[in-house]
Amino acid sequence: MGTEPLSSYFPRVIRETIGNPCAVEQRLSDALAAARARWPEVKLDPARYVAHLVDHLGEGDPEQALDQLCLEDLYLACACLASDPRALAAFNAEMLSVVDPALRRLRLEQAAVDEVKLALSEEVLVGVSGRAPLIGTYRGAGPLRSWLRIIAVRLAGRIVARTEKERPLEEEALEAISSGADPELDFLKRTYREHFRVAFTQALGTLSARQRNLLRQHHLDGLSVDKLAVLYGVHRATAARWVAQAREFLFEHTRAALQEQLRVSEAELDSIMRLIASRLSVTIPRFLRR
Repeated sequence: MGTEPLSSYFPRVIRETIGNPCAVEQRLSDALAAARARWPEVKLDPARYVAHLVDHLGEGDPEQALDQLCLEDLYLACACLASDPRALAAFNAEMLSVVDPALRRLRLEQAAVDEVKLALSEEVLVGVSGRAPLIGTYRGAGPLRSWLRIIAVRLAGRIVARTEKERPLEEEALEAISSGADPELDFLKRTYREHFRVAFTQALGTLSARQRNLLRQHHLDGLSVDKLAVLYGVHRATAARWVAQAREFLFEHTRAALQEQLRVSEAELDSIMRLIASRLSVTIPRFLRR
């Protein structure tokens, strides 16, 4: 920042409306110091922070507008928008703690609570289905925790409504194995339908929490490897390796479970698994919805 006052980063049209520049400068300096004290690991360029504040001042008196904003929370939101891994870690550690008590009042099962928290982190921090991260829509008019609580409750309603409308797990997932136009796949479906359901479900049960989340985020929520890297604070090559390892783990455990059930030759089992592997990207999301 050098010796430049923070208010110098305001556009000229705003600087000209400030009645007491020294008071505004002090307000910004205090807010920056408080934010850095609250999240000491988060590093954010002051110019970027002030530019973010300018976007939230509105058209009124800038001095009054600053007094009405949650400046410390906007600091964290701005750092999350910049994909700073320390800001993302701070967000997950401190801000998501509001979700559990809010959802407990809705009497949701723990699996639903976990899904809401996962969806909240994705939508707020990285964006899904081509949409920008929701953290960019946080205006600072109220505490960030309260804003997140509202979004979490809305997500919970959507997830519960979606779950109630879904077809039974076995029917929907196994329907995905066959395209309806491939006789070999149709034969597989008829002959090994129940065996595959049991084997695949058993294999899913052996996944770690991170493996399950990665597959859900990548295959069901459509998060790219780059977005997963941002979400987990790792290099994209690491995220890609994690996804590949989770898929391979699921495939191999499905194979082992089928081998135990069917007692077929290695060659026949390999043939079955080749057909399953060709539809695995379709099958995984269907199972992970539950």
